[in-house]
Amino acid sequence: MDGIPEARIKELEDKVVRLQTECSHYRMVAEEAYKHITDIQGKDVLSRSQELRLKDWLELLEEIKNQVPMTLSRDALQNETIKNLQQELQECKSHLESDETIFADKKREVDQLNETIKDM
Repeated sequence: MDGIPEARIKELEDKVVRLQTECSHYRMVAEEAYKHITDIQGKDVLSRSQELRLKDWLELLEEIKNQVPMTLSRDALQNETIKNLQQELQECKSHLESDETIFADKKREVDQLNETIKDM
């Protein structure tokens, strides 16, 4: 992968999984808070300003839930990595074929020059 050591790639993949797990935990906590807040909201114990702030918070949470994708499992991350590596492999094969063609052309040129030199 363009000179990126395999250990560094593994380290970054592990970091992504850790961050996704952390995100999942925050989401779980937020959803639990959402449940408690909706329970509280149904009772007449909040002032008007508290009610408005909670309503804003609930709307923000709904917006975030819709924008933030669910976390990828380790398998999904590995599948994505495999897909990326396969694409990169195809690109490398294409570059290799191009290099082999150039090499063959240059070899023919050298052979022709050697024949020309031999004939002199």
